Amino acid sequence: MKKESKKLPQGLLEYTVELSAEEMKPYFDHVFEEMAVNLKIDGFRPGKVPTETAKRHINEAKILEETAERAINEKYQEIMLADKIVPAGLPEVHIQKIAKDNPFIFKFTVPLLPKVKLGDHRKIKIKKEKVEVMDGQVEKVLNDLQKMRRTEVVVDRAIGPTDKAEVDIEMSLNKVVLENGVAKNTAVVMDEPFYIPGFAEKILGVKKGEIKEFSLKYPEDHYDKKLAGREIDFKVKINNVYEIKLPELNDEFVKTLGNFPDLSALKEQIKKNLIEEQELKADEKAELEILKQLIEVSEFEEVPEILVKRETEIMLNEIESFLSQQNLRLNDYLEHLKKTKESMGQELAPKALERVKTSLALRELAQAQEVVVTDEEAAKEIEKSVVMYANDPKTLEKLNSESYKNYVRQMMTTRKVIENLKKDTLKENK
Repeated sequence: MKKESKKLPQGLLEYTVELSAEEMKPYFDHVFEEMAVNLKIDGFRPGKVPTETAKRHINEAKILEETAERAINEKYQEIMLADKIVPAGLPEVHIQKIAKDNPFIFKFTVPLLPKVKLGDHRKIKIKKEKVEVMDGQVEKVLNDLQKMRRTEVVVDRAIGPTDKAEVDIEMSLNKVVLENGVAKNTAVVMDEPFYIPGFAEKILGVKKGEIKEFSLKYPEDHYDKKLAGREIDFKVKINNVYEIKLPELNDEFVKTLGNFPDLSALKEQIKKNLIEEQELKADEKAELEILKQLIEVSEFEEVPEILVKRETEIMLNEIESFLSQQNLRLNDYLEHLKKTKESMGQELAPKALERVKTSLALRELAQAQEVVVTDEEAAKEIEKSVVMYANDPKTLEKLNSESYKNYVRQMMTTRKVIENLKKDTLKENK
C-alpha cells in the first residue's frame, strides 16, 4: 500500500491511497465468492454454481462497488491506527480509479480535532432558577383530567359555548374552493383552541342541519403563504351538536384515576409532579448556561468547516422531525419564511459552531478529569433499550453493534462530565 498525506485548510487532513492489483485480489475474490454462494440459477443448487457460469450472471459493477467499500473501510482504519489519528468525524471518500486487475486509488479527507485550551470552569457560578408552583397550575391539571373523562351526549339545540360540534367545512377564495379546502365531520370543541382562529365564535348558536356562511382573515404569520393574511370564505354545515358533561371533581372521581384516597392527595401528587417538571426545566436551563460560559472561557483552534456543516445538517433534521410531528412539511415551512434549505443552514451555522465547541470542550474535560465509563455501566444502559425492543430483531441487531456501544459510552461520558460541572458551578437558591 502506498499512501501520501497533506494538511489542508480548515483543519483537514487528506490522504491519497493506492493499493496494487495484487493487494486488491483477495477483496475481489472474497466478494465474488459471497455473491456466487447466494446466486440462484435454475438447474443449480445454491452455492454449487460453476465459477464461469457465476461470472456471467453477477454484475461486475456491483462486485467493484462492494470490493471498493470493503477495501476503503479496512485501510482507513489501518491508516488511522498506524498514524495515531483521532478523526473528528467521518471521512469524505473519493474513488480515483478502480478496475479489475489494476491498482485501486482513492482519496479521503478527515477533519482533525482542533486543540482546546480549557478555561478555569471552577470560576463559573450559575444560580439555578427557583421553582414555584401556584394553585392555578394544579387546577388546570385537574381540569384537564376532567376533560379526559368527559362524556358527550347528542342534543337537539343550538351550539353552546362549552359544546362540541361536528361540522362539514368548505373553504374558498374568490369563489374557488381551495385545494384541500373541504373537510367532513370535523370536531370543534367550542371552549378549546381551533386551528382556524375565530372559527368557533362564528358557529356559536347555530343548530344541527343549518348552514352558516362567513369570512375569516387568516393570520399574517400562517405557514401557508397562499392563505396568510387572506380573507377566506367559509361554508359550514352543522351535522351534530354534543353536550359535554364533565365528571364532578370529588373523592369518588379521584379514586378512578389511581390509588388516591381523596382529592387532597391527588392535588399533592399533581403539585409534586409539577415541581419535578419545573426542576427539570430549571436544571436544563442552568446546564445550557454553564456550557455556554465554559465555551466563553476556553480557547479553540480553528474548527473544521465540515464539522459545522454536519452539525447544521443535524439541526435541520431536528427541525424537520419537529415539523413532521405537527403534520407540517419542511419545504412548506421554508416557503412561508421565504427561505431555502441552504439559507436556513447559513442562519443555523453559528449555533452549530457553538454545539461543536461544546462537544470539543466536554471531550477535553473528560480527558482532563479522566472520566471513565466501565463496560458494566455501558452494558446496563444498553440493557434498558434491549428490554424495550425485545420483539424488534432489526433494532436489537443495532443495539448489539459495536458502533452503538461506542455511542452509549460517549453519551454516558458526556453526562458524567456535565454532572461534575454542575457540582462545581451551581449555587444553591436561598
